[in-house]
Amino acid sequence: MPRRRLAFLWIALLSGAGLLGWWGLAPQVPSHGQTAPWPVPTVSASAPAPNASGGDPWGLLAAAQSAQSAQSGEPPAMPQVKPEMSEADWQAFDRQWCAAMAPVRERLQGGGSWLDSVRVAMEDPERFELSKDQQDLMHELLAQRTEQALLTKDHARSRAVALWAHSARSGSAEPAPGAALLALAQSTRDPMVVALAAQTLRDPASAQLARALWRELEPDNLAPLLLARGDEKLAPEVFLQRIAQAGRHETYLDDAMALLLGVPPPIRGGPSEWTAQVAATGRQAAVAVPWARSLSRPCQGSVAPDRAALCEQAAQRIWNLGPDSVLLASEALKMVRDRPAQRSTAWDERAQQVEASFQWQADEAQRTMDETPKRIACLPAPSLQRAMVESRVQGEWATVQRHLSAQPGATAALAARFRAGRQGRSLIDPEPSKSRL
Repeated sequence: MPRRRLAFLWIALLSGAGLLGWWGLAPQVPSHGQTAPWPVPTVSASAPAPNASGGDPWGLLAAAQSAQSAQSGEPPAMPQVKPEMSEADWQAFDRQWCAAMAPVRERLQGGGSWLDSVRVAMEDPERFELSKDQQDLMHELLAQRTEQALLTKDHARSRAVALWAHSARSGSAEPAPGAALLALAQSTRDPMVVALAAQTLRDPASAQLARALWRELEPDNLAPLLLARGDEKLAPEVFLQRIAQAGRHETYLDDAMALLLGVPPPIRGGPSEWTAQVAATGRQAAVAVPWARSLSRPCQGSVAPDRAALCEQAAQRIWNLGPDSVLLASEALKMVRDRPAQRSTAWDERAQQVEASFQWQADEAQRTMDETPKRIACLPAPSLQRAMVESRVQGEWATVQRHLSAQPGATAALAARFRAGRQGRSLIDPEPSKSRL
């Protein structure tokens, strides 16, 4: 069976067994009649205390598993989420979850493949099942726990991240968090608070207000310029010239993710931490990329020499300031791709760097897929942890480049593999078959 089909089997199993829902892959609404009033969500536990696990989290969880197995001879059933969960309740939940996952963990630790762990789960799926109500309640209570911890801090940025996180998961059904975030942005005029509002508010009028305020506060920042292009209806030449004159590039999303992921989990390595990490990733994924597929459009095809020069100046500025993603780096390539005779030869090396980055990400996605059963079974999963935390806090592009630079020869080798999948073509090669705009 092809590896991709095996991946689909694993996902289908987790979905059917109730394990995929608690990952936080989609915004959850309050269940069991719980509605979280704003600005402070209702939650049974007080703000989280410092991580109570202490020491090595894997050792703690293994000890809990051994103690429970010794009592009954069999791993316990899946734990249950109560309508109110204290910190002690969450720690007990994590321990019992990891104990229930003993059959999967033992198979993986014994040298078995991730497919072997799927077979174990398929033999007794009820043992690994959480009901839909339990999934929803777990999501809701953990989200409230994180937001409560941030709201209790006497710091505008922490409160803004709590509002941002709550707004992202509640969607249009609950406009109050978005309104509170805009009010906080207008009152503090803190660039990070304003940036979160500008990049996430759903109400068009409120979003436009936040974008205009961000441009006013940071006129040299590339991020609000890219975001507000549609508001100002700029001519291509004016837009490109502003990019070329930008002094820095800061979205503040890395800082927001650092605060969101910085709330200590009940136990490190347990399912509650994993749920919070995936949910945080979903919050970041909810941020729109307004320039996607349009930033390079004025530079594609046959353009006047003056605009072509502006395109390369703008692309050079984006590269110098540091793209925040591999996607933006590839967009800079497209701005100079169609004029090989006029562009600087430095772009050929940069294209190789972007290609290697795309291939590294593809390889990392495979590694994280292979490690997912380990993470669910409460085993260390370094690639998955890196994907969930490191690139979110330190930036996607910076994270990839750091790993590439640590491996001599990796950039050339990965770029060659990437080009092999494109019949030998580079990202910097013109695409004559495409219609020019």
